[in-house]
Amino acid sequence: MPDPVGIADHAAAQSDRWLFLALLIVVGLCAAFIWRWIVADRQTIAARLEAVTDRQLKQVEFLATVVANNTVALGKVVATIEQCRDPRRQRRTEHEHTD
Repeated sequence: MPDPVGIADHAAAQSDRWLFLALLIVVGLCAAFIWRWIVADRQTIAARLEAVTDRQLKQVEFLATVVANNTVALGKVVATIEQCRDPRRQRRTEHEHTD
């Protein structure tokens, strides 16, 4: 097993350019790892966003159908109420004129 103190002494005896190159390699490897992690995370987020968007579009279509059905039903209710009101108004008007 190599002696850690001997390794440290040998490294200290080297020039600074080797330290710079080693640091450059370590930083480059870290940057590459972080870049790959960010790209993979971005792809995962993009897939999740697409799934959520698809679900939202389906819900919007469903809600548009519900609103259209409710509008038709409301129109029928209003027409029925108007039909019921008219005879009562006529009777009330006739009753007031007879008095």
